[in-house]
Amino acid sequence: MRPLRFFALGCAFAAQSVWAQAHAASAPAAAQSVSPARASDVAKAVALAELWLARSRSANDHNGAANALAALSPWQASDNVPLPILQTRARVLQYDHQFDAALADLQRILTQQPRNTQAHIDAATLHIASARYEDARTHCY
Repeated sequence: MRPLRFFALGCAFAAQSVWAQAHAASAPAAAQSVSPARASDVAKAVALAELWLARSRSANDHNGAANALAALSPWQASDNVPLPILQTRARVLQYDHQFDAALADLQRILTQQPRNTQAHIDAATLHIASARYEDARTHCY
């Protein structure tokens, strides 16, 4: 009975790997179908950007970060950017070492939601990475 359990786990892992590869390969096509018109598109864009960011991190390839930003680009020129888009874009910009741009997005979040814990954590991390320790302390409460 034990070998059967390991076989089943192996099949599940292989299926998950194939699923991840298939979805990563279809990410560019999905990016073209995202528009800022509906809230569901925000969720799709965030999920797609997170997928590209994870792929970029795992492959140590910064092209994925560019693709993640492309998934979020329909909101680039908007004054009314949804908070999940700002949060995800800040993570992508941080990965791409664009710390000031990431901090600007995080500041926009904190202006609307001053008690957003994740935004404070991300901002403190960026300040520490930039050796601005006093600025980092302002996000620790």
